[in-house]
Amino acid sequence: EHLKLSTVAYDPNAVSAPSVRGVVKSYNPNNPVTVQLIAQGHTEAAYETIIDTTTGNGQKERNFSFDAVAPGTYDLVVTKPGHLSYTVKNVVVGDTPLNLTKHSNAAISTITLLCGDINGDGWINSTDLGVVLQGQNYGKQTTVAGVNGKADLNGDGWVNSTDLGIVLQGQHYGKSAVSVNFGE
Repeated sequence: EHLKLSTVAYDPNAVSAPSVRGVVKSYNPNNPVTVQLIAQGHTEAAYETIIDTTTGNGQKERNFSFDAVAPGTYDLVVTKPGHLSYTVKNVVVGDTPLNLTKHSNAAISTITLLCGDINGDGWINSTDLGVVLQGQNYGKQTTVAGVNGKADLNGDGWVNSTDLGIVLQGQHYGKSAVSVNFGE
């Protein structure tokens, strides 16, 4: 008997869905980051990935990627507890991989989340400052009963002057959700 070998012809015109990848910089690596691609005209995410938690504290850069994204125009929305949401509008995915870290706009090449929205109302303001400064929180470890762990913005296990400083940073305080346009 003879063994018949089958061959698969290489089709240079075959379309494979491209990948989309980028980097997010945020505080407190103990909390997960959610990255969504929402197709234009839709409200639900077409693609979602969670950047897993890691140990440590402070501000860290973490990579994300979507392996197979259908060509189209999307809004990329990044959310994380204690941070303002960050939207990159009108991200155009074509038929080649899209690496956002190569984008000419620094606000897209490194998506830097603004930190300090402890109560989750979409603003970093005096309300959040008040949560850090509350007597039951300030100067205490997050393991103590009654301490609002969300006020530990950098993730070091303490609500203290470091967290106060994060809220009060000029680029954070008084800000609301961030939105940038991919085409700019």
